[in-house]
Amino acid sequence: MSVLSRGGIYVPVGLYGGEITLQLPLFILRAITILGSYTGSQSELKELIELAKSGALQPIPIEHVPHADPNTALDRVRAGAVTGRLVLDAGMAVPAH
Repeated sequence: MSVLSRGGIYVPVGLYGGEITLQLPLFILRAITILGSYTGSQSELKELIELAKSGALQPIPIEHVPHADPNTALDRVRAGAVTGRLVLDAGMAVPAH
C-alpha cells in the first residue's frame, strides 16, 4: 500500500482467496480506496481459454511509442484515438516534427 499516492485506488484481482492485513487509519488519512473487481467465474475463465486456444480471439493491438514523448501518447489516449495498448519504448527515438 505504500506505493499508492494520496487518493490512490487499490484494485485486488483474482478468485483464489488469501488474506491481507491493513492498517485502517492509513487508508483514512491518505484517502485510499479499495475497489473489488469481479472478473467472472471459473467456468467463464475455462470458456475464455478455450476461445483463445481455438484462435477465435484477435490479439489486442500493441503500439510502441517513444519513451521520451509520453505526453503525445497520453493526449492520444485521452482523445480516444488509441485502439489496444500503447507501450512507452525507451529504445525509440522521438520523430522529428
